[in-house]
Amino acid sequence: MINKINKKAQEEMVGFALIIIMVAVILLVFLTISMKKSNNIEESYEIDSFLQAMLEYTTSCSLSTNSNYISVDRLISECSELSTCKNGLSSCEILNETLSEMLPIAWPVEETSQFKAYEFLIFSGIKPEPMINLTSGQLTNTSRGASQYLTKNTSIFLTVYY
Repeated sequence: MINKINKKAQEEMVGFALIIIMVAVILLVFLTISMKKSNNIEESYEIDSFLQAMLEYTTSCSLSTNSNYISVDRLISECSELSTCKNGLSSCEILNETLSEMLPIAWPVEETSQFKAYEFLIFSGIKPEPMINLTSGQLTNTSRGASQYLTKNTSIFLTVYY
């Protein structure tokens, strides 16, 4: 009879230990999820609107002799194909120059500005490195961003740091 009581007590202790372990695992999962959420970039409609407008901006690149200048959206596609504009410059040079002029005007990174930095990336195809990488300022922990997905496996990411 004493043997049965000891076995029953042991079974209850093992069950209690299993419950404690399950609760600890669940708490660790919730803690991990909550910590990951704090590092995510908050979506910004302002940045998204800027990206959409930027894609429609007319550049100084013409691909034909009839002076039809192309948009940033099309210039990104031409850059991924390594095309040359009629003025002799590569499409990637004009894209880099155009974006380098636009971004500091839209997101001025100065000591007195609310923007501390920005990071602009264009990925094309399945390559891990960006086709265009324009970064300015000191990256902080507070940021907002947006992305646009274009044709031909091309994606654009803009993150602004406050």
